[in-house]
This record gives sequence, structure tokens and C-alpha cells, in this order.
Amino acid sequence: MAVAGAILVTATILIRMQRTKSPRLAIQKLPVQIDVSLQAIRFTESRHGVKQWDLTADRAEYDKNKGRTSLARVNLTILNSSAGEIRVTADRADYDHASKNVSLSGNVQGKSASGLHFTAPQVRYVAARSTLESPEKVNFRGEGLTMEGVGMEWHTKSHKLKLSKVEAEVQPEGARR
Repeated sequence: MAVAGAILVTATILIRMQRTKSPRLAIQKLPVQIDVSLQAIRFTESRHGVKQWDLTADRAEYDKNKGRTSLARVNLTILNSSAGEIRVTADRADYDHASKNVSLSGNVQGKSASGLHFTAPQVRYVAARSTLESPEKVNFRGEGLTMEGVGMEWHTKSHKLKLSKVEAEVQPEGARR
């Protein structure tokens, strides 16, 4: 009887062990060129002890050989601006560690503290000049103003904006939507 019980217990254990799934691999393999991959990251750039910008992203992949971090679902907030901060969002971005430039692409949208909105296919933040630049068509929308142009160069500290081939529509205050 004891032998039959031992066989029954052993058989039950073996059957249960075969039913359980093997554990999933907890860590996914990184592509060969990626050295580090992180979720929910935050970069802060400071110059002479003054914060220049904050960048958050859902995912980051660092490539040491290229000195670049590829980012997904990015929010870039440019600070130290005399007219307030500028917030830019994009589907993707690349951060160059040597130049500290940020190249944003995919559904790029921005908003200044004064309420000026812009959209563009791609925008590059050039750290040395503190500018937002785009060689492509950029659309602006603000209080009573709709504007489209090519070749944006927006100096974030002075809020001076250069555009080429500009078409603008100014709506009188009573006609604003």
C-alpha cells in the first residue's frame, strides 16, 4: 500500500511538472549594435549649472560606437528661455552625445509658453546655438495667426524665428474661431 501511494505521488508530481510551461526568457536579446536598452528614461542637459532642457522618452537604446541614443515617444522641454519654456513631442529622436543635439522625427509638435503651436515632419535641436531647426515645411498656429513656411530656425533664448517661403493668415479678433 505504501509503495502504491509513493508511486501515485511521484506520478502526480511528474504530470504537474510536464504541464507547467517553461519560464519565459525575462531579458530580451538586444540587437548587436545596441549596448544598453532602457525603459522610461529622463535626460537633463545643464550648462554652467543652469538646466537647458529636459528630455523624457518611453524607450532608449544606446549605441556606444556611434555615440548616439535612439529614443521612442519623446518629450523635449527647452528651458532657460526668456519667454518661457518650449515643449516638443515626437515619435522618435536621436540624441548625439558629442554635440548634445537632438534630432526629432515623426509627428513632431511643439508649443511655446505664449501658446504658439507648430508641427513639422522633423526638427533638430542644435544645442550650441540653442535653436530648433527644420529644413522642411513647418506649420504654426497661434492666437489669430496661421502660418506655413520652410526652413525654420527658431532661436529658443531670444524667440526670434526665421522662415522662408512664408504664407500667413491673420484673423481679426472678432473673426477668430
